[in-house]
Amino acid sequence: MGENNVVCEVSSTTQEFYEEGYEFHPRTYVNETCMSTNIDPYVNHSNRQHLHRVICLHNDNKFGCQTLYEEINVWKKSTTEKKECLEHTSQLVAVGCKCNIRFSNNRG
Repeated sequence: MGENNVVCEVSSTTQEFYEEGYEFHPRTYVNETCMSTNIDPYVNHSNRQHLHRVICLHNDNKFGCQTLYEEINVWKKSTTEKKECLEHTSQLVAVGCKCNIRFSNNRG
């Protein structure tokens, strides 16, 4: 790999929207944060722990691994009021890494 490339890994977790007195639709979302890794995406890893990972390369090592964010639309409904009103809102969530090249191994 080039000396200016930064290698990053996407860490995915499922999160639940929560606010006291409300229910949400959708109830959950996938939060994908970006973190440094020492996995070489050009090497075939026989270790099964790497099979579902997304690895990213980008050529801006000045800032390291950078998580990208996006607003998603959410509906929320009060569970304490008698009204059946839905309120439209948005939530900022992590959607992955800044990448020039993305490696994804979805076999399993």
